[in-house]
Amino acid sequence: MENTEVSYPCPPRATASSTFLIKILYTQHNSIQGIVQWIDQEEAVYFRSLLELIILMEDALKKGKKRTDAFRIWDVGVK
Repeated sequence: MENTEVSYPCPPRATASSTFLIKILYTQHNSIQGIVQWIDQEEAVYFRSLLELIILMEDALKKGKKRTDAFRIWDVGVK
């Protein structure tokens, strides 16, 4: 058999692991609201929807990238 090399369209990325603690306070308007705490950075912020929670966690993993949308970012957290 011939030794063939397999190439993947998106090579795996090395990412730092992050730990989040999510506290759901309410379930309204077919979504969830609550607080997400970024354990590694000792920061917390309120989120207003599941989409916002996902964006916050994505932003935490890409901390250096600036966001210019209407969603909250980690720069304005709860202390």
